[in-house]
Amino acid sequence: MQGDPRNSAQDADRRAQVVSYGNRLFCETRGEGLRRRWGTSKLYRAYSQDYRTFLDRPNCAAETAASGLKANERVVIVHSDLEQFYDRVRPALLAAKLAQLARPGENEFFEFAPRLLCWHWDSKDRQEVESYCRSSGLDSFDQVALPQGLAASGFFSNIVLLDFDRKLMELRDSEIFDGSFLVDACRYVDDMRFVIWVSGNRELRVIENEVLGWLRAMLERLAPGLTPSEKKTVASDYAGDRRPLVRQSRRMRRIQGAVSGGFDAIGGEEILDAVLGLMRGQERLAASRKEESGWDLAPVPDVQDETVARFAAARFRTTFRSLRPLLLESSENESKANEDAPSAERARSARTRNELDDDARTFALGLVDRWVADPVAWRPGSGRGLDGL
Repeated sequence: MQGDPRNSAQDADRRAQVVSYGNRLFCETRGEGLRRRWGTSKLYRAYSQDYRTFLDRPNCAAETAASGLKANERVVIVHSDLEQFYDRVRPALLAAKLAQLARPGENEFFEFAPRLLCWHWDSKDRQEVESYCRSSGLDSFDQVALPQGLAASGFFSNIVLLDFDRKLMELRDSEIFDGSFLVDACRYVDDMRFVIWVSGNRELRVIENEVLGWLRAMLERLAPGLTPSEKKTVASDYAGDRRPLVRQSRRMRRIQGAVSGGFDAIGGEEILDAVLGLMRGQERLAASRKEESGWDLAPVPDVQDETVARFAAARFRTTFRSLRPLLLESSENESKANEDAPSAERARSARTRNELDDDARTFALGLVDRWVADPVAWRPGSGRGLDGL
């Protein structure tokens, strides 16, 4: 019902058939169809496929739309996110969405699922739950339909948004607010991208507020209780100077390819440096947005901070585990091994194990600091769809 996320982001006709990504279970192609692997511990396709298509798609759609622009017209890409998505999906909402999918002869499952997906907090946690509810601005948190960390939560979350996805497909090429037309829309669980054709020279902040109002109204009708995140709704001009889009996803793709392709000691060093560079670049972009919130030229990354951090953490760990056995224990051993080596090789000598361990400890403590600042974003099943990375 959600369409085939394998469709190319370059093809406008195929883009029109899909809104949601991150819903495809791990499977193999068989002819024109897909075959699931039963018994595998891997549930979802990872970064290199559907998520990469999701990140590429807004730029493909914007490039096509920008080719026909006239004077006083421009294309804007808007990033948005659903506020506390899993926490806001009430059991009644999920039950109603499930009921729409029921077919004759399937009553047993559709009667059982709403009873199962209706979790209550233990009485000993009541005080903490009420405190979280107040601090998060939730109307109620007595019941939970989609616990974070449950593998099935990602699957059922897409059912909650089926009607929302259909409406976005209907609205393509339609005016969604004054002088602005929806060119394209796509979603990866709670992470959303919109490509909008805009007439006039209105400020990006004005466009952000109009998108927020439009999204709130649609969600109120189609998924009551869900709401877009004001903090994470950010607009940028496509190929423009105001809040230019920084393609962090390209750097992630290069790192992914290097890790998957195998490496020697020097190659592993380069991967670790690339991972650290990715993290530092994202941190600078985040600081720029925070400190220069009124500056129209502040760049916008195409991947959210939490996603980059989790991606970097997993790639650092994978590279560290493969690289460490290739290194010498200490600099003394390295000096002896390099005595007869050519000068070019000595200049490119890798870290020692001790140095690598120090770097890993520093990197890990930085991740702990991030987790302390925002533990919800780091929970398994937090909505990014990249937990297995």
